[in-house]
Amino acid sequence: MAAQSSIAAALWDNGYQVDVVYGELTETDGELDYQAGDIDLSQVEVVGRTYGELDVQQLGVLAPELLVDYTFDDETLWYVPSRSAKQVENLTQTLGIGGQYTTTDEAIQTFLDLAGELGADTGSDDLVADEEAYRSALEQLGATAEESGLQVAFVSADVDAGTFYVANPGFFPELGTLGETGLDIVEPKSGDPIHFHAYSWEQVADYSEADVLFFDARVYDLVRDKLDSIDTWTSHPAVEAGQVFPWYAAAPYSYRAYGEVFQEMADALAGSEPVE
Repeated sequence: MAAQSSIAAALWDNGYQVDVVYGELTETDGELDYQAGDIDLSQVEVVGRTYGELDVQQLGVLAPELLVDYTFDDETLWYVPSRSAKQVENLTQTLGIGGQYTTTDEAIQTFLDLAGELGADTGSDDLVADEEAYRSALEQLGATAEESGLQVAFVSADVDAGTFYVANPGFFPELGTLGETGLDIVEPKSGDPIHFHAYSWEQVADYSEADVLFFDARVYDLVRDKLDSIDTWTSHPAVEAGQVFPWYAAAPYSYRAYGEVFQEMADALAGSEPVE
């Protein structure tokens, strides 16, 4: 079976190992991208390492019986380039998993069910321990949110385009889950965003009430140095307080992955304070 990297990683955590992977796999330094979870690249065939990259010829040689990817419109596969879609459909059966969820619990259960249908033991001791760690991290997050009263914003940026983004909590399942724990998430103040609302850098000050900023880890390392030259960013109270942390958007939907993500967030919030 072939699968997009974060799907493959979720299945891997749930006890099912795919044969062929593509999608976000390695960072510029060669390290495994967090979106690829704990996939052992020595045990799989790789037919693409980033968005829009898929070696259809190699896929045909490997001849997987099934290819699994996300879909957001029930028609197209998210990581399969449009120019290659027909070829892929002619090579193998495809399955599009709806990528829009309300909470991480809902998303994780989707991939637990899929792993079980593929033959994995989804009641294993390892998975039970993973879920316990996940629940524990959420309990810590909830307790910290209640005690501290911290306001948190989830943001991203395209520095070269002069754009600062604020996430819509209703679009991202992890933000839905965090909201349920009691975390006070700052929402976009204008527009009707689907996932992010775009602002100019001059408008960063409009979100100065955020005590903590969680920055999209998919781009943070690429833009971090450039951010230091933007006055409205460096003068944001959370930035001045050193309270900017990675937001692992699009991490694999598994208890293992999100247990680690939420624990890191709990630790970050526990070490943060309200800003003036």
